[in-house]
Amino acid sequence: MAEIVITVIMRGDELVRAGGPNSLQYVSQLFAETGLADATGAVQPRFQKQLRILSRALAREFGDRVAIQIVDPWSLQGLWFCARHRVRSFPCLVIAKQYVSLEISQKELLEIIRQALDEES
Repeated sequence: MAEIVITVIMRGDELVRAGGPNSLQYVSQLFAETGLADATGAVQPRFQKQLRILSRALAREFGDRVAIQIVDPWSLQGLWFCARHRVRSFPCLVIAKQYVSLEISQKELLEIIRQALDEES
């Protein structure tokens, strides 16, 4: 079992474009009709690439000590998580109850994870 869980918060329409559950396509359609789908559309492809690179780096560096969990902020779990951790923008990462900017370098991100693992030990 993973010692640290990195929570990735992505909106439902982003999950659909990322290959998420088909049931979220309806949510995506609703967002598009109300003009919300374009809010982070430009960020999404770059974020997906960062997430794939991060996933590989985590597996290489920490093995199974770190896991990634994806949460939709519009779900009940996501609403609770965002309120508890005061997350206001998506997509984003939360590591050890700490909001982490998407602009952070991979080296800095791995250092944050190392510190979180040290605190857990």
